[in-house]
Amino acid sequence: MTWRWKIKGFRNLDIDAELDESLTLVVGPNASGKTSLLEALYWIAYGRSFRTRSAAAVLRHGHTAANVQIEWPSSLEKVELQLTASASKLRYQGQPISFVEWRKRWPLLYIGGREWAPLSNRSLWRRKLLDESLLALFPEYQEWRRRYRQAWIQRTHALMAGWSAEARRPWDEAFIQAGAKVWEARNYLIRQVREVVRSRWRFLFPQEDLEIQLWSPWVTTWESQLPSVFQEALRRAESEEKNTGRCQVGPHRDDLAVRTTSGSFWDMASAGQVRSFLIVWADAVAEMADKLGKVPMLLLIDDFDAEIDLPRARLVLPWLARHRAILTTHRRFWLRAEDFPGQRMEIRGGRLIPVPVSGSPRAGSS
Repeated sequence: MTWRWKIKGFRNLDIDAELDESLTLVVGPNASGKTSLLEALYWIAYGRSFRTRSAAAVLRHGHTAANVQIEWPSSLEKVELQLTASASKLRYQGQPISFVEWRKRWPLLYIGGREWAPLSNRSLWRRKLLDESLLALFPEYQEWRRRYRQAWIQRTHALMAGWSAEARRPWDEAFIQAGAKVWEARNYLIRQVREVVRSRWRFLFPQEDLEIQLWSPWVTTWESQLPSVFQEALRRAESEEKNTGRCQVGPHRDDLAVRTTSGSFWDMASAGQVRSFLIVWADAVAEMADKLGKVPMLLLIDDFDAEIDLPRARLVLPWLARHRAILTTHRRFWLRAEDFPGQRMEIRGGRLIPVPVSGSPRAGSS
């Protein structure tokens, strides 16, 4: 199956290209538009960027709007994003569609490049990995996360204002209900991907094994009734919350706990191991989508081989080739590699240039 990308006015991109909907590698130097391309595709799925909160920041200099289109010629389908500094409008077959509804048809998981380095030392980024994976698998998870965040903010305001436990009760109940749903979803995700991640990891690093679980300071077993656990934890934290004026209990303190036989993976992992873990995780999430009978997931992996040695980079490619995946790299080596199991595109100045199947760059390329 082929698809066609048309992108105008989005950062430096000026793209009109038709390609196979399979494993695709985009090769180019820094500032050539690799990450911008993934950002444009991500915006179609989520209605936002993964690297800025400002829509105006992605508009090309001198442009007041951007247009991102994806067409599937064989099925006569088209989705189109019209983006201005103040609005994002998505249309499917010419009719308005919400980003959540479109994501059910076109699930997408983005794994960033070097900007994901904080994953190794900040639990906030590890929660982000869990939530981005869940949003790709279950678009309805967005609503539960929104409800939890709203209840968390309102409950924090109530604590800071010194409201009594009785006055806080409605927000406590909403906080518990939404928080338990977030806990359940995160734990379910980890249970489903854990063995695939472990087996892939042992293939890349035969001497290491990983133990993976959701960690929370208030949950001793995930088999318990989580709303009751949540309620009891709030009762125990009541005096501390009264003193600090802040919520002390809840999924906003969760962590993706990964351990090796030597201790915490996050404390000892190299940059290359963190990058390898992210790729293995993405592959496991895409495989989970397949097993659940969902629409095949699109993986966007920026700088897929950053900090990874060449033998391991080659080992992960057959896994990713089983999914719809778009990878980027700055290493021109891949333009000539005969064993790459997909198609290659070179990006220059925001334009995509197909690389012949033979593996040799187009005549005239440097």
